[in-house]
Amino acid sequence: MAVTNAVDAEATQRILAEWLSLKVGEAKVDSVEVPTASGFSNQTILFAATWTENAQEARRELVARVQPSGPSVFEGYDVELEARVMNAIAACSPVPVPRVLFVETDAAVLGAPFIIMDRIHGRVPADDPPFPVGGWVMELTDAERAILHDNGLKALVQVHDVDPREVGLEDHDPEQPGADALERQLRYYERYFEWAAEGDPNPTIEAAFEWLRKNQPSRLGPVVLSWGDSRPGNMMFADDLSVAGVLDWEMVTLGERALDVGYWLFTMRHHTEGVGVPLPGGFPTAEETVTRYEEISGHKIENLHYYEAFAGLRLSLFMVRVARLLVAGGALPPDTEMAVNNPSTQLLAKVLGLPAPRGASESFIGKR
Repeated sequence: MAVTNAVDAEATQRILAEWLSLKVGEAKVDSVEVPTASGFSNQTILFAATWTENAQEARRELVARVQPSGPSVFEGYDVELEARVMNAIAACSPVPVPRVLFVETDAAVLGAPFIIMDRIHGRVPADDPPFPVGGWVMELTDAERAILHDNGLKALVQVHDVDPREVGLEDHDPEQPGADALERQLRYYERYFEWAAEGDPNPTIEAAFEWLRKNQPSRLGPVVLSWGDSRPGNMMFADDLSVAGVLDWEMVTLGERALDVGYWLFTMRHHTEGVGVPLPGGFPTAEETVTRYEEISGHKIENLHYYEAFAGLRLSLFMVRVARLLVAGGALPPDTEMAVNNPSTQLLAKVLGLPAPRGASESFIGKR
């Protein structure tokens, strides 16, 4: 999901140099790179900075992750929470996350709150178009793709092994009503639908909510730290196909292991069946993925079908919001049916045995 980026690199370089100088003493900033397109969530600015540390000149490659200043996928963001979680995970676990150096909540600096973190290097499986369609992942051998996927799954297990108390999330979302982690998530996304849809009907999503409520598990498995946006496209891989970074923590929460595993499976299905391409050679089937996860983690996945449906619902909800943003940006006509009929809603309907969405199917892929 991408839109054209209008950030002025020269002005950003000057602003960052002035801001950093207030934090660390005189600082120089160069090599500013602003991607030509960015997602509807946080914006990324790459740069290098030099300042004096311990009487020696130190040069760092850094990333500014800037909260959206305008309409975006989520109604609210919490860069302080992201920073706290990432640094706590880095300190207490082997999960490879970038170290956050600074947090700025004053929107006057870059137009929105932001965090500054160490830059890591590697390659990210593409979402637009999805990596099974083409690109560097498809240039790997089957054996290499198997290694990539297995390393990604191991990193997911490492996330779930983090004690929520170690990152200060044992009471995450206490302001959200609900008796348990799943109930809080359901209520959150019910409110999200009201906000994103702005009253427009969506039969598939409405039926999915009804199914999720009717089939809500009476007993939950152990609650763990949930990454939230768990998929290969949010991981950076090194040349040896190890995971160099686990990225994008804006959806971090608490939940059963199946909350992330179901999301992993559904997004893989979206990137293959959803866009009409086969599962790449070397990638395990859904059943093999679950078996491997259980083997690595030593934990049984419970309520998986439920959480696969929940993943489909969440992706479908995001498409409702994305469709509205694309219409507002002129990339889609006002009468588009993308919010109702897209690969996510089609797959969600299949998972739950619902009637297929009506109308012309449309995907965000390639929309600018």
